[in-house]
Amino acid sequence: MNRHHLTPEGYDKLVAELRNFKEVVRPQIVRDIEEARAHGDISENSEYEDAKERQAHCEGRIAYLENVLAASEIVDITKLSPSSRVVFGTTVLLADSESGDERRWRIVGEIEADLDKGSISYV
Repeated sequence: MNRHHLTPEGYDKLVAELRNFKEVVRPQIVRDIEEARAHGDISENSEYEDAKERQAHCEGRIAYLENVLAASEIVDITKLSPSSRVVFGTTVLLADSESGDERRWRIVGEIEADLDKGSISYV
């Protein structure tokens, strides 16, 4: 099993997402399926088909998140030794040599990588 390195914040974010899927999204989909069934014949019921597709996506996401969390190693970056090297948890400032534009990047695990938020994976 591959280990997923996560910051404490990244781990908490995944736990919150999993909790939301289990406590909010899944129950709502079950209600939607029950409501669609109440309309009678489900063979040509688009609301029922849509709810079943959302249910499959939801269950897939729950399974994925559970697997990731089970295989995660939380890395507390405050306990890493200071270094002049770029390693997991460090933040680097990169400058474009032509334009001079600068951008900060935080080095994280692949699960947490989000270019829009300035996080890139060490992998």
